[in-house]
Amino acid sequence: MAQITGVAEDRLQSGQLDSHDLSRVAAAYDLPATFFETETGSEIDQLRLLATLRATPAAALRLRGKPGR
Repeated sequence: MAQITGVAEDRLQSGQLDSHDLSRVAAAYDLPATFFETETGSEIDQLRLLATLRATPAAALRLRGKPGR
């Protein structure tokens, strides 16, 4: 999981991130496929969330437990 997230972070920072990368990260953490599109408003938000997931995989448990999931 951390490797997938790290790759997505690198691609985001280099401007090469696409929706497939985000879908792979979401799947790795058992989050909805559209999670990043619906929960983040900017690339900065995406980068913060990716860094949080990489550093603290248990954060996905809290994200999955949000109301409406």
